[in-house]
Amino acid sequence: VVSKTVTPDLKNENNVLLVLGHTACEFGASHLEKIMELSSRGAVPAFDTTAPIRYRALHEAIQSGLIASCHDISEGGIAVAVAEMAIGGCLGVDMSACRTAGDASWLFSESNGRFIVEVTPENMSEVMSRFPDACSQLGSVTCRDALTFTGNDEVSLTELRHVWMTQQ
Repeated sequence: VVSKTVTPDLKNENNVLLVLGHTACEFGASHLEKIMELSSRGAVPAFDTTAPIRYRALHEAIQSGLIASCHDISEGGIAVAVAEMAIGGCLGVDMSACRTAGDASWLFSESNGRFIVEVTPENMSEVMSRFPDACSQLGSVTCRDALTFTGNDEVSLTELRHVWMTQQ
């Protein structure tokens, strides 16, 4: 039903971002490998055999109204997907409490079958229970003009928006 469509732009400050799916160190043939001129330092992303089950559960969660926004994790990995969500919604993201949000291999891996979902704090436990083996908390939506990573490293959304616009 069209009325239950979910877009990728962030919706509301204080909402929670979750990563659905499994992340491995998979950079082979990735965008990062290309721009950093790496010589195949990572495996090519493998097909995730658990993805179809996760897709059905995500569809049900969206139809139930539990998901505020959703973005696939593909070219560029988690970091790029979060940046696109933040740019689209003109809202920041605080990932400083996520232990892995400072790890480049986790942020830029292009493992298949993953999504970032935005949920209200009230819906977080319900959504997490629907993905018991493939869900982790990434961070929260803020009104700040920044993406904040582990160690409080930050990137300005204004700067990201400028870079994104010049690459189109």
